[in-house]
Amino acid sequence: MIHAFRARNYGCLVDVEASLTPLHAFIGPNDSGKSTLLRGMETVVECTGLESRIIEIEMGPWPRGAELLAEVSAHSLSILKKGRSEIIGDHALVRAELQQARLVRFDPDALRKPSGLIPETEPVDFLDDRGHGLAGIYFAIRNRDDDAFASIVADVRRLFPTIKSLRVKAVTTSEVVLEAELVNRERVEAKGLSEGLLYYLAFAALRHLDPVSLLLVEEPENGLHPARIAQVVGVLRAISESGTQVVMATHSPLVVNELKPDEVSIVTRTAAEGTRVKRIKDTPDFEERSKIYALGELWIAYANGEDEAPLLEGREP
Repeated sequence: MIHAFRARNYGCLVDVEASLTPLHAFIGPNDSGKSTLLRGMETVVECTGLESRIIEIEMGPWPRGAELLAEVSAHSLSILKKGRSEIIGDHALVRAELQQARLVRFDPDALRKPSGLIPETEPVDFLDDRGHGLAGIYFAIRNRDDDAFASIVADVRRLFPTIKSLRVKAVTTSEVVLEAELVNRERVEAKGLSEGLLYYLAFAALRHLDPVSLLLVEEPENGLHPARIAQVVGVLRAISESGTQVVMATHSPLVVNELKPDEVSIVTRTAAEGTRVKRIKDTPDFEERSKIYALGELWIAYANGEDEAPLLEGREP
């Protein structure tokens, strides 16, 4: 698990540090650096997982050179610096803790696409970070674990009362597509399914993919009815409790309501200071304010969408 992360000269991150928990969320204004933080973590994990102790990599258009530092234990650090990746500390321990990262930012068009079958010997995963390959994943879940597929169907029937069952339908000799059977016996292919159902199915599938050490999620609230957000965060918490660290970027107070104070960090960016990260529990008057507001409502009540000064400096909105 990454306990602390530091980035210098990486995209918009001039010099920023963040402390993390097994399940963690970054909140704050648009263009503050939340997504760049996720990409930085993905970069350092992917580079750590490579065989070479020191490797040359393509860092992208950051002329001053990027430096990423991830603390994974009291004595082991993984560092990516100026286009080179290296391990400081116990190399085996770092690689064991940072095996692989998965970044998802689901898109309904990608989730609807037909996809190929996943052979028994191949890992179960999406084909891209938008969620292409969902149909193939459900084919693999159904074939490899009947109980898991039945459990997902039961949850879908409970949360989406018009759905009777889920199917994985062959559309060619090598491609499958998701299909739902409604309670009136009508069958609806993925192209006609609601975005909310598709998003829920994508998050439900995450628990059945090949495990990674770090799961990064962009805006898990997208496309979901407010009543479904708690279930999705519950899925992400269960994943974090199984040994995969989950870090997300969100704009939803309903997502934040499902988290604990130490699991939420505010990200802001100014021209003078660049990006800064601060846990919400460390903001002024947090104890008193949290007696009045749920966590997400506290953020919204004292946020201004620019520098979050009312929240970070103890001002009244």
